[in-house]
Amino acid sequence: MKNQITSKATKIIKHTLIATVIVLSTLPSATCGNTGSVMSKYLFPTIEPDMLLKGHSSPICAATFSPEDSLIATGSTEGKIIIWNQDGTIKDSRKVHKGAIQSLRFSEDGSFLVSTAQGDNFVNLWYVNTPDYRRQRIDMQEPIQSAFLSPDNTKMVVITPPFHDIPPFCKVMDIITKHCLVKKEDIIAAQFRPGNNEKLLMVSDNGLFTNFNMKTKSSIMSRSRNDKIYMEDRQPTGICLSPDAKIVAITYATGGNSEEVRIGNYSSDEAYPSIIRDKDSEVIITNLKFSPDSTKIIYVTGSKTVHIWDIESGSIDAKIECEYDHEFCPILNSDNTHILMDSQEYDNTAVMFSVPETQK
Repeated sequence: MKNQITSKATKIIKHTLIATVIVLSTLPSATCGNTGSVMSKYLFPTIEPDMLLKGHSSPICAATFSPEDSLIATGSTEGKIIIWNQDGTIKDSRKVHKGAIQSLRFSEDGSFLVSTAQGDNFVNLWYVNTPDYRRQRIDMQEPIQSAFLSPDNTKMVVITPPFHDIPPFCKVMDIITKHCLVKKEDIIAAQFRPGNNEKLLMVSDNGLFTNFNMKTKSSIMSRSRNDKIYMEDRQPTGICLSPDAKIVAITYATGGNSEEVRIGNYSSDEAYPSIIRDKDSEVIITNLKFSPDSTKIIYVTGSKTVHIWDIESGSIDAKIECEYDHEFCPILNSDNTHILMDSQEYDNTAVMFSVPETQK
């Protein structure tokens, strides 16, 4: 994908995204912020975007790559979804929701696009590979936070946020019959094992993990928590699961202005270096997401800085400083060579550019 995008960039782009990219060598400690550590910095004062995705008439609030990066999908605050070809041309564009797109995700084989929106009590399934881009609407009885499909595209997992006096819960639906197969309360995140249609990892709002077996409708393993990444006296402000359903990142406010993201394997005592925002720093971690290969975390601090964090080494691969709009969390493509984000530089436009290689 990298060569294809780069070769077409000069034909598509006539503008320059003014940004600063700082690529950091291995950090002496697993922290970011004002730690006093000495870090080698490599400055790239001007970056020319590889691609501008222009086509929305309102701010973009969700985006996703297909598994092999052959397609990109973006969703706007007015409920419009655009599917883009790899060269930046529009494959299809439709207004499928009334509210702002809240979640947007391709199926594991790339044949479906699943979307939900604020205020819409339904899930939209887009059959990407059909000539007429056929769509299916699955109505629900409650608000929907996110939805995704099982690897074989026969089941759909729906996460519902708390509303009124009802706690958050997770539903597993049969795509054909629309019947609810499983409903579990107090679940705020879930993920199928890659290539496995029966085993589902669920995470509750207090940090408890459960491996659920769809075939037997029972928990095959339940673990209270990884004590190295769980803070007994703090309520998590955010929980994110890796695509391979092995790693969890839990964000905590740790007192004052300080903030910490603890990262670890949910089923063992293994813990990775934490991302720590120093208490003297005025910026906060506003968005966080795993890379498709589950090796990196991309997150935003304040309004101008995007970080790419290597999980294994506990160091920052790249730090991109630019005018960021906060509408959706920046995302990485499948091989972590390109980043897609929104920018104040361009209205209602998603910007893609290459991630500089880490300097040694």
